[in-house]
Amino acid sequence: MKLFEKGRRQIGVFLLVYLAVCIFVCCTSFPYLSLQTITMAEEIRYFSLFSMIVAVFVFFYTKQMFLAGGKIEDTVAVKTGQNTQETLRKEQERKAKEDKKKKAEQEKKIIEEKLSGILDGLDSKQATGDFFDQLLINLSKCFDIVQGVAYLYDDASQKFSIAGTYAYYTEHTDRTFEIGEGIPGQVAKDRKILQLDNVPEDYIKVVSGLGNSSPRHLVVIPIVSKDKTLAVMELASFSKTEINSQLFFEQFNEKLSGRVEMLDK
Repeated sequence: MKLFEKGRRQIGVFLLVYLAVCIFVCCTSFPYLSLQTITMAEEIRYFSLFSMIVAVFVFFYTKQMFLAGGKIEDTVAVKTGQNTQETLRKEQERKAKEDKKKKAEQEKKIIEEKLSGILDGLDSKQATGDFFDQLLINLSKCFDIVQGVAYLYDDASQKFSIAGTYAYYTEHTDRTFEIGEGIPGQVAKDRKILQLDNVPEDYIKVVSGLGNSSPRHLVVIPIVSKDKTLAVMELASFSKTEINSQLFFEQFNEKLSGRVEMLDK
């Protein structure tokens, strides 16, 4: 817009000067003209008048042209701004996708490392109790679990019973439940991982040389194969764990379900 304004002013000044010169020539020519040169005087007068009309017409036409050019320039500037914003938006979206992809790759790598530690020392040829005891020990190392219980489903009784424990001290070692019964039974029914925070104090007790304490976080994990829950694990901790991510559950279940199916029950 500034360029058009500058050009319009320069042309305007030129035309005004030209118009002034025409008027000056027209006015000053009469005293020096004689009767013999009247025809010449009329020609000068007509030429000056015509020049003034042309100058005025050119001046206003040029003014309108530059005003229109200014509007075009403004439109171009607006479109350029819009294109710049669109480019910035696309760049932000691209960066967000890259960050999301990088974060997913990092999470996948962490999960693979965790799973490697969880599966360490596990063998389907082990006794069922030894298998689940080792599994709970490995989970406690990876996720700071302070207490854990594993329940295995029995087709004959159609109930889950304790198959392995970690730091689990209770007189009720024969605890059983059916699908849909209680928190672990509901997890077995839904076949989805569940994390509970602020668990009631009387739900879990951990006994140590320092006395009794109550973890406030509980993660319940089903082990599923072909839409059937093979086992359920309750894992208690004093702090919230990262074990409840869907990606971890999928990888964890995929690695363990086959081994649990092969256990000698």
